[in-house]
Amino acid sequence: MSKLLHSDRRRRNPRAVTMGLAVLALSGFVASQSSANALGTQAPDQRTTTTVARADRARHADANHVATSTAVQPVAVEPTAGPPTIGVASLPAPGSSPDIRLTVTNKSGSSTIGARDIQAVEVDCFGALNRDALTIDDVFTVTPPAEGTATVAVGTGSTVGPAVLTFTGFNNTESTAFNLDPDTWDNPSFGATHAQMAGCKIEVVFVRVGAETPLRASGVLANKATGKTLANLKQVNP
Repeated sequence: MSKLLHSDRRRRNPRAVTMGLAVLALSGFVASQSSANALGTQAPDQRTTTTVARADRARHADANHVATSTAVQPVAVEPTAGPPTIGVASLPAPGSSPDIRLTVTNKSGSSTIGARDIQAVEVDCFGALNRDALTIDDVFTVTPPAEGTATVAVGTGSTVGPAVLTFTGFNNTESTAFNLDPDTWDNPSFGATHAQMAGCKIEVVFVRVGAETPLRASGVLANKATGKTLANLKQVNP
């Protein structure tokens, strides 16, 4: 009888050990799943944050894809000979700044046919960078005129060529401002400065009233002794 009980204990003990190990394994699995689930609730947010951060860094890696202000400062006309100056385009000092925020002011009250609203502004930098040419890859942080609206028609999203903005309610004496991302044709992260924008041609289309000859203005950005880069937009039509 003693031998039988001893034998029976030996037979039951392995099962007890096996059952104990199974319980421990199951407990470990449940704990690991709980930890994984806890981490899983955080992982998507972390991945999303990382993706957004990487995309943001990629978008703003270009040194001149920055905007330090959304303000608009009207630009004073510098007296010059020739046709009347009916608009001004300006980048403020210093010339070394990569914050390419261009301000355009409507001065059409000085035109030969009187004040007119600005309908469109084109910025063509083919003659910039000592005529090596710049392209406008993006237009952003646009501040419309006080009484109107502004729309980027050409220039948003890796564009090769000029920038074109259209407006409503862009009255005489009012201003708009917008940031540009000008790069070279072979380097989309060039990072142009104000001074390197000299040579960009600014063209303005004014709203036509009735059957009158359309009013137009044009000028080229040039570096000034004050550190500004400025274009007096002269009446070219009529």
